[in-house]
Amino acid sequence: MRRPLCPKCLDSKTCVRDTDCLGGSCDNKVCKTPNCSDGTTNGLETDVDCGGNTCAKCTTGKKCTGSNDCQSGICTNQTCECPSGMAKATTQGGTGTFCIDSAEVTKGQYQKFMDATSGAVVKQGPLCTNNKFQPRAAWGPATTPPGPPDNGLAFNMSLPVHYVDWCDALAYCKWAGKQLCGKLGGGSLTSNEGNDFTKDAWYSACTNEGSYAYPYGNTYSDRCNGTGQGVLGPIKNYIGGFGYPENEDSGLMMVVDSDDRGNFTKYVHAECYGPKDAYQLSGNVAEWEDACDDPTSPTSVCRVRGGSHLANGDPAKLACNADRRVPRVPTNDAAGNALLEDVGIRCCLY
Repeated sequence: MRRPLCPKCLDSKTCVRDTDCLGGSCDNKVCKTPNCSDGTTNGLETDVDCGGNTCAKCTTGKKCTGSNDCQSGICTNQTCECPSGMAKATTQGGTGTFCIDSAEVTKGQYQKFMDATSGAVVKQGPLCTNNKFQPRAAWGPATTPPGPPDNGLAFNMSLPVHYVDWCDALAYCKWAGKQLCGKLGGGSLTSNEGNDFTKDAWYSACTNEGSYAYPYGNTYSDRCNGTGQGVLGPIKNYIGGFGYPENEDSGLMMVVDSDDRGNFTKYVHAECYGPKDAYQLSGNVAEWEDACDDPTSPTSVCRVRGGSHLANGDPAKLACNADRRVPRVPTNDAAGNALLEDVGIRCCLY
């Protein structure tokens, strides 16, 4: 008669391999259930305290055996990598990594978010109670005009979304499976931590871990907002075949080549680079950050990063360390809307 198999061993019992143990880990020939915070790789973990079916998913650069081990959902050559549309930025002297959007969020991308949520006010938390997702102006995206095939809709979808408040940015990044850039590893910052590359993800990426004043180096260049750099949006109230008579997109530059549904495969205006595969961290539109004077107050002011086309070529306003702060949700009037005219979104993934 075949003898029944023995049950798996409890913690502290002697073992030979991980499969001998009920907790899934044989550590120095002793069964030990991984606790996902012991600073070692054990059990089914694929890297230190991450991966497998027990611990949290691994961040970019950590080891993996499959896509389910990675926060990004991308496991290439047994390493978690950034998803399409995001650039890899380094931290900790090049030993750590995280992902940051390669370009500012476009109107085409934001339209997909609007379509998915129907602009609903759902589960936004106390900081964003009753906030709507629709941008306050320059919205919705253009409709293709009659006449010659100017493809105005595709052009409009290629521009960065703007006139969005902090709550819009937070909700979009969450919907996209990412985070609004804030503290390295996740979470919010105070505004005073905004220019510390050891804490602030956006600032770390823009400065190449504190090495640069601008994303492309230490000397200011007009490559991001200079005359002729990139393809400009139409001036306000100019129809001109773009099919959007009051677009309020004057001064904005295309960030991608887009089709009329907001899909794209190519980045444009790539002269404004840094880090590798990340564009327009300086200029075009400023970008909300999860860094506020009071991270717990819905009326707090929060950082917007990178300057914008309204900086008019001022090197100080376009530097990585520029200190500009805007109310999390400005008043819903002309003055409040004006604060958001040049403010858009970029997301991170840790």
